[in-house]
Amino acid sequence: MTLPEYSVVLVAGRITGEVKITLVVASGKATDFKTDGPVLLASAVRSALDAAIFTTQCAGKTVKMVFRFGLESSAADTSTPRQKWTFTYPNTFSIVSEARLPQP
Repeated sequence: MTLPEYSVVLVAGRITGEVKITLVVASGKATDFKTDGPVLLASAVRSALDAAIFTTQCAGKTVKMVFRFGLESSAADTSTPRQKWTFTYPNTFSIVSEARLPQP
């Protein structure tokens, strides 16, 4: 599975939050999505999961996932911030991006 994109636009807008998603797997694809969280972040999660391929062992199962989007301060002047991804049990993904410090 490809993780959701924490786009430069979302990072620049300092949009953070948690997206909880419940889906059903059918024919190797995610279906019947239910999301809770910031709309722009939920859209990024949905796009990633639309492209995901699940094993046949998951067919007919309901899957719950949590995606946490956060920022960490950086003095770096870069148009492409570095990002870190971590996974914790059960089905929790954290995506943290560098964000430039606001200029006074």
